[in-house]
Amino acid sequence: MCSYLHRAPNGVYYFRMGIPADLRPFMAGKREIKRSLGLKDRDAAKAVIPDMTKAAHALLKQAERDKAVDKSGDKSEPKPMPNKAAAQTERERQRWEHEQAQADYAADESFAADMEHEALGPIMDALSEGKEADASPAEIARAGRLLVLHEREKAGAERGSPTFLHAAEACKRCPRIAG
Repeated sequence: MCSYLHRAPNGVYYFRMGIPADLRPFMAGKREIKRSLGLKDRDAAKAVIPDMTKAAHALLKQAERDKAVDKSGDKSEPKPMPNKAAAQTERERQRWEHEQAQADYAADESFAADMEHEALGPIMDALSEGKEADASPAEIARAGRLLVLHEREKAGAERGSPTFLHAAEACKRCPRIAG
């Protein structure tokens, strides 16, 4: 169990570690160290936690050193937490842009698949009923391939195969599978 791993409502995982009360004045008054991992996959996020934990412990050790200096008579103000390095900000921006591009691509693919299902639905119905379809040979071939795929998915659903579960996720709005 990763006690420092937390999932936000948007699905992104965060690293969160509490700061002891006696060190808070030396950590800009913060109650916790919180960093976005920029990941929605739990296993990938768990893999990053050890590095984040080391970095957080280094910050806490620095705060303990600052506290020790403060007790020794140095009355200087605690150092504020440094801003993110420009390179780290750039990496986060690039990661975010990559995730957005992937999400846009997935949405476009899903939309295209939905449109194809909608356009080829009547042809697939005619083929499954053994009737002659009034369409071009290319459309009949595409509808036939989709129909075979749906039949395989139905057969897999009866056996509960993981292949079906993956394919059903891709075509979850198709009434031929849901039935």
